[in-house]
Amino acid sequence: MYSDTALDVAEREFLRLVPDPLRLERGDAAPAFDRAALPGVVWPLDLLAARTLLLAPGTDRAVKDSVWRVVIARARMSQDWMCGAIGLAMPALKGCARRCTRGLTPAGVEEVDAEILAGFIAAVREIRTDYANLAWYLRCRAQRAGLRSRRRLLEQTGAEAGDHDAPAANSVASTGGHPDLLLERAVSRGVLSLAEADLIGATRLEETSLRDVAAASGEGYWALAKRRSRAEQRLLAALESGDLDPMAGPVAHAKPDLGPAPRASSPLRVSSVSKPGWALAL
Repeated sequence: MYSDTALDVAEREFLRLVPDPLRLERGDAAPAFDRAALPGVVWPLDLLAARTLLLAPGTDRAVKDSVWRVVIARARMSQDWMCGAIGLAMPALKGCARRCTRGLTPAGVEEVDAEILAGFIAAVREIRTDYANLAWYLRCRAQRAGLRSRRRLLEQTGAEAGDHDAPAANSVASTGGHPDLLLERAVSRGVLSLAEADLIGATRLEETSLRDVAAASGEGYWALAKRRSRAEQRLLAALESGDLDPMAGPVAHAKPDLGPAPRASSPLRVSSVSKPGWALAL
């Protein structure tokens, strides 16, 4: 019998908080809301209704990013809005959890769910909000945290990670340690941007096809392929030079490729937040 996991508790708290104070006014994400055709949307828009809007296949990507920019800004200031961000992403987080916890014990499921939640919260606090397709980047960070936890649990029990570990992970690990930790170290030392690490993690470690990433992110396939290739060349050079050794200090590197310029951010109204000044994880 499975007990409630961290994601279950977060979803209950999210449902308790909507519609107040977790709601958006039409002007919060202008001009994206003004330009888009949003039939059936009633203002103010609570985050449960916003979640339905974001999941609708016809919702414009600019609207989705505008909603996320507002929610992320508020989540960095308010515990309630951090819970709102988690609730807004819950369908994606539950999907990550289903993949990462398959075949685990109830205790393992609880641990992996907690790591997925922690990874998502960290991403909300760190992500650059001028990125396009913010939801995809947030999901990538959460899923990678869950996969790290899964691998750790399977290593402890001597089980095989199965189809959750791509062959590329083993080759990277043989030269620079655990692949996820290696990517994190590359970001912290300026070898890769966060976007590049997410791209490599999704396509090399999670076995998501580059075409799927291109479709989800709205970027061209060949542009992504070239960006990944350049990033992997820098990563390999840093590995060979010893710059990514766990004991090595920060080293100056060529500027990471941030990809094409993201669309301009919509104006944010960071107001009506409860518990202002709160900036810690739940």
